[in-house]
Order: sequence, then structure tokens, then C-alpha cells
Amino acid sequence: MCAIDIVIVNWNAGDLLLNCVKSVLKSDLSNNSYSLYILDNNSTDSSISHLENISNNVHIIRSNENLGFGKACNQGVRNGNSKYILFLNPDTLVEQMTITDSVNFLENNPDITILGCKHYDENGKTRISCSRFPTFRHSLNDIFGLSKILPKLFKPATLMTDWDHMESKFVDQVMGAFFLIRRTDFEKVKGFDEQFFVYYEDSDLARRIINNGGSVFYNSEISIFHKGMGTTKEISGRRLFYSLRSQLKYHRKYFNVYQRILLAVLIHSVEFPLRLLQAFLKEGSSGAREVIRGFILLHSQNS
Repeated sequence: MCAIDIVIVNWNAGDLLLNCVKSVLKSDLSNNSYSLYILDNNSTDSSISHLENISNNVHIIRSNENLGFGKACNQGVRNGNSKYILFLNPDTLVEQMTITDSVNFLENNPDITILGCKHYDENGKTRISCSRFPTFRHSLNDIFGLSKILPKLFKPATLMTDWDHMESKFVDQVMGAFFLIRRTDFEKVKGFDEQFFVYYEDSDLARRIINNGGSVFYNSEISIFHKGMGTTKEISGRRLFYSLRSQLKYHRKYFNVYQRILLAVLIHSVEFPLRLLQAFLKEGSSGAREVIRGFILLHSQNS
């Protein structure tokens, strides 16, 4: 028997959270003892109220502020003591054997540190859920839009859009929406870096794991449903701000001073007008306003 702590960070996820928790409770966990910790980042909807007394295995931890993803995850981990930790997004649904098969896989493969699985959408289409670590050159591809125009020639900085995710293999990073790790390995690198409010915290953790001799594996034979952007879909401007801010922090942490200064300048001088044009052509004035809002937030944060 293996013990597992399942950590879900919630922020206004609505019915998505309830459905996610129900999928965990209905799944086959008969050979594993488990606790499910829900870290609520000061939600203003009714998502948490639906979970009162749903199960003795479900523990709700409320925060008076939005702590962000990484910090809330670390808090959830400190509440448990199980051998395995599964970070799970509220906009996911696990299948009957997803968790058990994942734990068994790590039990049988002690050389693998982090495990991810296949994600599929409402149409059964496999979603991109693995990333490479950003490099300076690939970051330039994103800023100039080359990775969107010619992705096979100019690889994106992170998401592995050049691979169909239909085979199992070692990768740099699996998405934090389903992220299984042993507690000892998580604690060895002191968990998530809390300077990343949301986005890039999973990439940073995977990078530190690999730098410490660990490995990350994507298992295409294990699956979850993943809606995607379940809690940030309605705040696209703020979502852009969070992504860009974490990206710049990642650059400061891993790139040299000349690279990160140049990338910061190009994000404002090149990426901004390109994003603005793309948003206007795709969504009209409302989309353009959200891009402007995101960059204003970024400027005010860095000023």
C-alpha cells in the first residue's frame, strides 16, 4: 500500500472543482491511502461550499488572500506526510485507474522523479502538456512570432508543439495540471519557488530536479481530461500579465544579464505590438484591450 497526498489549488473554479474532486473519489484508490488537500485562494464563488462534508479524505484549507499556485501548493504539501504528492488542477478529471497506475509506475521505476500523463480535451484530442526548458534562442522565436508562423523550423520557447504526445518518453517538463512526485524528491529541492505566482513554477521545479540528478517522464498510456484555462479564461489580460511576469523572473533566474535585459526590451518593443495586432484581428477591440491591460499591469509591477 502506498500513501498519496493530492493537492488542488482552487481559485473560483466553480463546478469544475466539484467535478474534479468527484472524479478522484470515484477512482480506484483501494490499494492506496490518500488525503486530498484543497487550497482555496480566497475564492469569491461557491466552489468550496459544494465540498463541505463530501468526504473525510477531503481537507479544505482557506486563505484570506490569493497566494498563487506555487505558494499554495507548498502549503498543501506541508499539511500532509504521504510518500507521494500529486498536484492536480481543478479543471481536470482523472480516469478510474489514473492515480493508481501513476503511483504504481513510479513504484516500479525508482529512477524517474516526476511523472506526467496524457491530457485530452472535450473532443478526445490530445492536448500539449509537455515543455522544453526555455533557451535564449527559442525565447526570441516566441517574441518575434516565428514559432507560431513556422513552428517546425522555429521551435517555441516552452510548449512542445512540434511533437504529437502520442508516445511515452523523458522530457524536460510536464504540466503542473497533473504532476506526480515523491515527497523526498520534492523536499530535497525545497518545493516550488514562491516568487512565481503562477506559470513557470512547474518548469523551474523540474529544472531544479533535473539539475539535481532527477528525471521527468511523460506516460502516454495514462490519461486525464483537461479542460484548460478553467480558472483564468475570463481574465485574459491578467493572465497575460501573470505569464509575462513569471517569464521575466525565469529569465532573471537562469539567463545571463545581457540576455535577460535584451529579452525584456524586446517583450515590450516587439512582442507587445505583435500581440496587440493578433488580438485585434482575432477578437476585435475587446481582445486588444486585454493585451493593453496585461502590459499596463506588467509595467506598473516593474516600475
